[in-house]
Amino acid sequence: MVRLSLIPIFLFTVVLASCSGPIKEFQLESSEGRIEVKLFPDSSFVEMITNSDSSLMLAGRWSGGYEVGETLYTEATRKGMNIIENPIPSQYVFQTTGISRVEHAVFQSSSLFFDKSKTFDIDQLSASNSYPTAAADSSICNSWKIDSDVLYEIIEHARPVSGIEWHHLFGHYPCRYTGVLIQGGEKYEFSVNAGSWMYVSNADSTLILGSFDPKFDKHFVAPVWREEVQ
Repeated sequence: MVRLSLIPIFLFTVVLASCSGPIKEFQLESSEGRIEVKLFPDSSFVEMITNSDSSLMLAGRWSGGYEVGETLYTEATRKGMNIIENPIPSQYVFQTTGISRVEHAVFQSSSLFFDKSKTFDIDQLSASNSYPTAAADSSICNSWKIDSDVLYEIIEHARPVSGIEWHHLFGHYPCRYTGVLIQGGEKYEFSVNAGSWMYVSNADSTLILGSFDPKFDKHFVAPVWREEVQ
């Protein structure tokens, strides 16, 4: 899997979106790295997350306010040049002491949310391909098969991933399996991507999980990227 720096893409996106220039720019540090945000008059925004190893660009729409005492709401609909299937929400609270950020809900789980360590059922499992059959990846999607018995194990052994990990360690393919997880009377939508990652969501939260156990690599088109040990 080729990994290119997103900095040129970030700058190109800013140029396209900023014919009249941003109306607000700010920076802050977070657990994922340094965050730079530009807000534009047409309610679009560009966010760059950078740490010592990598860069991640998000873009989408914003609402709310950015003066002291106000809260800014962003919803990322693009990651790099790719459309995000489930938009990523964030909040920035502007205070006299500085700006605080509510972590992306997509990389968190609530104590009341789905618990993969507890018993659950899989229902309505079906394969899907978000690209036309003429697309280059269609043959890969047609040959990729995974059944519910294996999925139980994969979900149980998967672990939550950060935004940086999701972007740089996993392939993002049009092939996926979707369905419903049932646990304790609650239903959660889920989608398993051929790139060894999955999401579980309900009306309030979305959790991204990655498959890191090598014994499950054979069940995906591409395993998680692992640094080679010399």
